[in-house]
Order: sequence, then structure tokens, then C-alpha cells
Amino acid sequence: MPRKKSIPTSFVIKRSEWLNYKTIDDEEAQDLRGSSMLYRPTDGKFCCLGQIAKQCGVPLKAMTGVLLPGNISERYKSLLPVSLRNIRGMCDITTLNDGYSYEKVYPSDKMLKGKKLEAKLTSVFKTVYALDIAIED
Repeated sequence: MPRKKSIPTSFVIKRSEWLNYKTIDDEEAQDLRGSSMLYRPTDGKFCCLGQIAKQCGVPLKAMTGVLLPGNISERYKSLLPVSLRNIRGMCDITTLNDGYSYEKVYPSDKMLKGKKLEAKLTSVFKTVYALDIAIED
């Protein structure tokens, strides 16, 4: 009987592929959250969760235009870490355990950027989702 493939718990987020709330054009800059998705085919970029899904083997077609892991086809959810499978909406992110919230990572009045954002995301993934991420060029 073939051995079941284990689901990884360590991932690399590549800055060159990361949407990081970058918009397609300046007109979308007012609604930064609206342009993020697991995989955006117009420029081939991924959000951080999309990069994790890709590394777990979720095909691009299953991530295209999808906002969060909980919204992908049931067929591919088993490839993801259990802690990410049911994230379906922003309310799931804004009510995180241990005092973490979406607004703490992406405060609306002052968005974290660069190394501060990366440090906060690394901490959230470790503390809330029990996943190790490294962010590299």
C-alpha cells in the first residue's frame, strides 16, 4: 500500500511572487483587500496563503480568483494543513486566537510594510496556525 504523503508545516513565501496587497493598477489602491486572492492569473502572483497552497500541491486552477483556502474545492482541501482548511472569510481571520487579529496585522490606519509586516505574519503563522514560514527574495 502506498505511503500517504505528509502535509508540510514549513513554507517559503517568495517576495517576487507575493501579492502582498499589491493592486493591478492605481485605481484599485483604495480597496487593497479586494485585489488579493490565492492566485491572481493576470500577473501570476499569489497571496501568502496561495503560496502555501501551491507548495502543498493545490493546482493553480483550483486557486484562481479564490480569496481564501476554505473556498477552494473540497477535492483539494486535504492537501492543506488542517489549520488553514476552513478559513472562508475575513471574519475567520479577524477573530484569531491568542489576541491576533487581521487589524493587528493589517491596521487600516497604518498598514504594516516591509520587515514589520513580514515579522508579524511569521509570528501569526507560528502562533495561530502552527506553521513555520520564511520570507525570501
